[in-house]
Amino acid sequence: MAWVTKRRGSDGVLHYQGRYRDPFGAKRTVGTYPSHRQALKAANRAEGKVADGTWLDPGAGTITFQQYAQDVWLPSRHLEVTTRAGYLSYLRIHFVPYFGHMPLARIMPSTVQEWVSLAVEQGLAPRTISKYCRCRVKTDPLAPLGF
Repeated sequence: MAWVTKRRGSDGVLHYQGRYRDPFGAKRTVGTYPSHRQALKAANRAEGKVADGTWLDPGAGTITFQQYAQDVWLPSRHLEVTTRAGYLSYLRIHFVPYFGHMPLARIMPSTVQEWVSLAVEQGLAPRTISKYCRCRVKTDPLAPLGF
């Protein structure tokens, strides 16, 4: 059940935060509003998204490519030693220098195409580029990126 908490700003004005629980039970806020009614309405909308399964974690896309690849993606792969070594090499040499600092939510197909064009300019063969971009699983979140 959504709820509202009161907050007093540094200017002394009373503000209201809409709150709800995400699918994992964690408390979330939908923002700060000037009225109780607006805050509750926003919290109820967010709660409705949780209930119908359309809720998305607003912070999920803020992790950088490098953090995701090294802390989430690679450790979740069940790979042979040589395959893992190859993937680490691809990440270290080709992907992290270009995509590493980028938040995942900001990497678009056009960004991947820019990398492909740069790799071709640097002399990487199209077949090699294709090989590097296949180190993934079909259900992988990085699949739309071509990684």
